[in-house]
Amino acid sequence: ALYCSRADRANEARTAIRRALVLDPLNARTHRAAGSIEYAARRYRNALAPLRQALKLNPHMTFAHALIGYCLLQLGQLAQAREEFAAEPQATFRLSGLAIVDRRLGNPEAAEKSLAQLVAEVGDSALYQQAQVHAQWGDQSAALTALERARVVGDSGLTYLSTDPLLDPVRRQPRFLALLNDLGLR
Repeated sequence: ALYCSRADRANEARTAIRRALVLDPLNARTHRAAGSIEYAARRYRNALAPLRQALKLNPHMTFAHALIGYCLLQLGQLAQAREEFAAEPQATFRLSGLAIVDRRLGNPEAAEKSLAQLVAEVGDSALYQQAQVHAQWGDQSAALTALERARVVGDSGLTYLSTDPLLDPVRRQPRFLALLNDLGLR
């Protein structure tokens, strides 16, 4: 299901995740995957229920609060998105989400602080997330440079490259298209 989602094959991903949910309805990771698939397909409202179910099954799960935050961000519910990012236990996703949402909420100082903390604490392991932040801030050059560096270091976040809504501001740029080609994602 996740492979199909990352390969931009949303219908196949939905079919596969529905089967997984039937086979293993108590697996929080399966519910999180269902939400991730809906998010990648830009079905933000549909993503919320499985993500909340994942947290109900495992309140300490990483990346679920962040995915809810991303959905709420895309739906324009910024205050609620901020609450979700603040609740995310994984620093990489918490700090990048806060950097994006605080900027949109008109608090550039807090946004800059979150990005600086992300770089200081996680460094090159979060180049993909740094690219997301820069893309959302409108700094296309910095976003593309971070993605190119992420490719060099083998950042696993690049598996989201084809479908990540946060990278839409750079999606049509020649450097982005070249990266997709280099990774065999286009």
